[in-house]
This record gives sequence, C-alpha cells and structure tokens, in this order.
Amino acid sequence: MAQIKDIQVKNYRAFEDFSMSGLARVNLLVGKNNCGKTSLLEALQIFASGGHPRVLWDIGWERGELILKADSEAERAGPELDPGFFYRNHEIDSGSSFEISGNNGLDDTISFSIIEMDTSDDEEDLFEDDPNYEQTLSLSIKTKRLDRPLRLSLSHSNGIIMSPRRFKIIDLDEKAIPTTFIRTKSLDHEEMGNLWNSIALTPEEDEIVGALRILDPKVERIAFLSLDLRRFRSSRRGIVLKLKDSDVPMPLGSLGDGMHRLLALTLAVLQNENGILLVDEIDTGLHYTSMPDMWKLLLRVAERRNVQIFATTHSWDCVMGLAKVCETDTVLQDQVSMHRIESDATQSVVYSGEELITVAKEGIEPR
Repeated sequence: MAQIKDIQVKNYRAFEDFSMSGLARVNLLVGKNNCGKTSLLEALQIFASGGHPRVLWDIGWERGELILKADSEAERAGPELDPGFFYRNHEIDSGSSFEISGNNGLDDTISFSIIEMDTSDDEEDLFEDDPNYEQTLSLSIKTKRLDRPLRLSLSHSNGIIMSPRRFKIIDLDEKAIPTTFIRTKSLDHEEMGNLWNSIALTPEEDEIVGALRILDPKVERIAFLSLDLRRFRSSRRGIVLKLKDSDVPMPLGSLGDGMHRLLALTLAVLQNENGILLVDEIDTGLHYTSMPDMWKLLLRVAERRNVQIFATTHSWDCVMGLAKVCETDTVLQDQVSMHRIESDATQSVVYSGEELITVAKEGIEPR
C-alpha cells in the first residue's frame, strides 16, 4: 500500500471543507476538545474502506448515533443508524452530501449523497425488496472502487438497518486498505485474541513481550485463555502474563490500563501490514516516561510492516516523547508529522519531524 499523502473532507460532521497534506508514516493530530480530531480518524477509516456502509454503521454504533424507537419496533426491525449525524447540517434531505477524497495512488473521491428514489438503471439498491424500507430516500455511494454507484434505501424513519448478510455482498473488501481503529477504550478480548492467534509461536511473539517490558521489565511470557465470549466479550479477563520470579500467572488487568493499551497497539501495528492504524488518544493509560519508548517501537514496526499510523492526543508529554525520538534518530525523524486541527480552519497546521524538535525545545504550544 502506498501511504496516504493527503486527505480532504467536505461536509462531514463539523467540517465544511478541510484538508490535511504532508502526511507521513506516523501522524500525530493535536487540537482542542471538539475540534474534530476523532472525526478525521473516521474519515480516514471511511476512505480506507472504499466507502463500505458497514464502516458507517460501526462508526455510528460506537458513538451511539441510533434512531430511538419503541421496544416493539426495535425488536421487529432491529436498531437503525441515524445517518444525519454524518452530515454537517445534521439533516436528511434530498441533496445532502458529504465526500472524502484522498491520494494514496488511487486518487479516489468517495461521496455519500441523499437522493430521491427516481434512480437510474445503473444504481443497484441493496434493500429494494425489504419491507422495512420506504423507497422514498436513498443513500447513494459513489467511488472509483465500484463499477457503478451503490444505493441503500432509507427506512420509514430515514435510518439504515444493520444487515450483515447484505453488506457482505458489497464488492469492496478486496479493494479496501487493511485498517484497525483503536478507540479510547482499546480493543476487547475477542479482537486482541484474534490478533494474537496470528502471531502466536512466531518470532513476533517475542516482540510483543519486548514491548510490554517497556512498562514492566519482569514480563517473560503472555498467554490468551479461552473465554465464553457471550459473557466476557468486552472483558480484560483471559489475558495473563508470566512475570520473572513469580510462578503465579498475573492477569493483564492487574497491571493497569497502560499495559492493556500497549499490548493492543503492538498487536495492531504488527498485524496491519500494508495497512493503516488509527488510534484515538494514543497515550491513554500510559505514563509520560514510557512515551519515547512507545513511539520508537511503533515507528520501527510501522516502517518494517509498511503501516501508516494516525493518532490523536491532548498530552504534551506524548508530543514531547515523539519529539525526543525525532531528535535521537534522524532516520525516524523523516517519517513523522504533527498536525494541529482547528475547528474554524480549512487545513491543518503541519509540523515536520525536524520542526517538532524545535517545538519541544522552545516550549511552543502546538495543541
């Protein structure tokens, strides 16, 4: 995968027309609360997927952007995504549209438009035979990665009902960029277990252990135990560590949020070869003294596995940690950029790895 060099977002959430250019291997997004940093991670996720509606559902579900219905209605038709939250005006009207453009060798533009149902023959509706849909308004998705536009009828409530069976037939997965999105609550046991299974008993297992030693030098081994995922899907149970001078397996949860966060980050970057890693509040649970080692680890693995990283932070220590790595390793320095996001601006303020060193030395406030 070629790296994404720039991205432009139009009418997505709070952004009327916003762009980021000068993107590097590792990109740190900073800015005040509610300036749109997480929204930009979402835009990158949508672009990487080629506009797959399953990703829209995942984003809306994480934010709780669902249409509220009576229990009987919800049980009959299932939960519905409210697509209005994706649009800058929060309205579902014919003509409402947002688009995300990027350059990673594809130069693709993905648009999501609300249209009337007087559709042309070249658009196939994914839900045209579903009685839950009113056949009045549709969400039209256009991208170079599809031979023709994809149309999703909206429901009687102008919502999108989750339909794994129908979403599965959309021919975008082979054209999508492998992407993992780690939010502030990190990955759950099932997600981390799936990543672990692909590297267990390989040399990468030793690399995971080495990463955890950033926080605790006594870590010797790690194991994932089988769990009933119906009960423990979001739990931290079932991940244990062998510590030096102890014969008792130590639950990962007993060692704090930072250990869980670092494990998720390392697993994700190792398993996202030729892909993208998105991390919201990357410093969550991590002590400031571990920041330089964390960044050095992620930069080196990202270079080796050809992974592009986009992360957000509010932490000055996180910025300083990245600057320290840039100062001590000129090779890694060239693979770093920092972007300040401002809600009323049209583009990010870009700092190269070299400029980030100056920011740290002069105590310039970039956030």
